[in-house]
Amino acid sequence: MSRKAEIPLTVDLGRYLGVGAIHGRVTRDRYKDLILRIQKKLAPWKAKQLSMAARITVVKSVSSSIPIYPMHIELVPVNVCRSLDKINRDFIWGESDEKKRMHLVAWPKLTQPRLSGGLGIRPARPVNLSMLAKGGWRIINDRDSLWCQVMRDKYDKNKEHLEILQR
Repeated sequence: MSRKAEIPLTVDLGRYLGVGAIHGRVTRDRYKDLILRIQKKLAPWKAKQLSMAARITVVKSVSSSIPIYPMHIELVPVNVCRSLDKINRDFIWGESDEKKRMHLVAWPKLTQPRLSGGLGIRPARPVNLSMLAKGGWRIINDRDSLWCQVMRDKYDKNKEHLEILQR
């Protein structure tokens, strides 16, 4: 006699470290919450009342902490990275929906390291790519780590890809 478990089917798998668990394709819609969280974090700070140095510090702290986990685990869509950079740019220049302001320095100049004359603000896309590369490097080179063993066993069933990269 067989019995069904009668467990309801769900589309929402919940959240882990502020990111919704997915079982499908990664889209821009999946990151709406992330973008809103960053906007909410920046909203209480009155950009008009802060000095330029204070706005840069706020942007660095917010943009370097909130999107870190999603950027470590998956390739964030380009449009989402552009949105994150736009939020940062607008906050730095004190721009709002009501009042547009001219950006006095180009974004590529602001994202250069301080030693090169920039402000050291990290653009979202290169940060995402470097974090993914760091994870890949760790999987290849850190043979004793439990995390790496699990990842190798789970995602590289034939062991061919990693053997090619290790040569």
